[in-house]
Amino acid sequence: MKKRYYLFALLLLLAPLSFMGCQTYTQKVAKTHIDPIPSLPTTTPLVTRYSVIEAQKKATQDALLAKQAEQKEKEAATQKALQEQQKIKQEALQAQEAEAQAQEEALQEENAKKATQATIDALTKENQTLQTQLMEKERTLAQIHQTEQQKLTETKLQQEAKQQAEQQKAKEAADAEAKLQLKLEQEKQAREAEIRKIPPLDQITFPRFYDSDKPSLLAQNGEQLNALIIPLADTPWTDTALAAEVAKSIDDLKVPVIFLTGNMENVIALVRQLHSDATLFADGAIVSDFAVVSTSENGVVVQYSKGKTVQLSLINLPQYSVLQAFKSGSDWKAVEKEIAPERIKKVEQVIKEGENTLPTIVGASLYEPSYQDWNTFSPISYRQVEYHWPLSQTFEQEGFYDTYRLTHFNEATNAGNTLKIQDMEERIDYLFTRKVLPLQSSIITLGPESLPDNEISRYGLYGSYLIP
Repeated sequence: MKKRYYLFALLLLLAPLSFMGCQTYTQKVAKTHIDPIPSLPTTTPLVTRYSVIEAQKKATQDALLAKQAEQKEKEAATQKALQEQQKIKQEALQAQEAEAQAQEEALQEENAKKATQATIDALTKENQTLQTQLMEKERTLAQIHQTEQQKLTETKLQQEAKQQAEQQKAKEAADAEAKLQLKLEQEKQAREAEIRKIPPLDQITFPRFYDSDKPSLLAQNGEQLNALIIPLADTPWTDTALAAEVAKSIDDLKVPVIFLTGNMENVIALVRQLHSDATLFADGAIVSDFAVVSTSENGVVVQYSKGKTVQLSLINLPQYSVLQAFKSGSDWKAVEKEIAPERIKKVEQVIKEGENTLPTIVGASLYEPSYQDWNTFSPISYRQVEYHWPLSQTFEQEGFYDTYRLTHFNEATNAGNTLKIQDMEERIDYLFTRKVLPLQSSIITLGPESLPDNEISRYGLYGSYLIP
């Protein structure tokens, strides 16, 4: 019983294996069924559950194989179609490449033609440019040649003109030299004539009028009168050019009235340089552009304007004894009191010469300070003394005004010094007025007379007035 069971089990095991082996063989020889063995008699197959499963499995496998064969045929057809399509595309691509190559060759040929034409055009243009440049250079060379010829001609003309100019210049220089010599001779004659007008000092009698042949001036009503006092050195000038330098220093002021004091030789020298009418006095000179109406011992009356006359007076009182006593520490007040009476008398004499009713201007070199400048409030230590210098007081008592102090109220900030000796400076030269309205005044330098390194330096006083 057991043996039958094992045998049946073995058959069941071998049957599928044999079937699988047959199937494998059938696939190899591409057969879809197994031929019956002819030697075996045909029998009706036994239908079992296993056989049914096997039949179904076989049918499934056959269907799968058929489907696979169909799929392979489709794939083969598709592959063939793809190959044909790829071939067509390749042929089309080759045709496009051939056409593109032909176009490129045509374009290259066209570009080559254009480049050749451009080269031809460039060469043609360059040739034209070179021809133009050649023509320009030819013209330039011609112009250079012409310019050089013109330069040569101009140089020749310039040389000729220069020679002519030099000849003309030499002629003009000779003429100028001749004119200069003539002028010098005329000036020499004029100086000699001037000298003849003013004789040597020891032969002059004062007052003496000096006529310069200059036309007299007549002021308009309301016109202001300008006046100037120039104190010159008390010793004669050693340099004859000093007079001209002093005259030049005041030339721009155009002052019609000038009072001159100092050494008379210096005064006369300056009068000659001023070329204006003047009246010489023992104390100096009054230079006036206005006509002299009358003359006194110390002054003149001039015709200032139509219907108006003005008294001009001069006083010069040089003395250094008070200053020397002051600097030496001596009793300078005693010295001043000793000499004061005679000096006051001289001032009163000058004042009394004029009429009280006439507008009067006095140019005075008093050689002493104004009493208004010396007081306890002065910034100068040696002036801090209430000392009544008598000469300025005398003028004030006679109704005269001190022009500079009337127009400059502060003696501390506006000293108005006209004399400088070493470390001392004082205001000793004045313009006093009566019945005349002072407008303004200022201190001016007098060229070489006002040099700071002089042992004694002098300064002028300028004033402007209104004649009522």
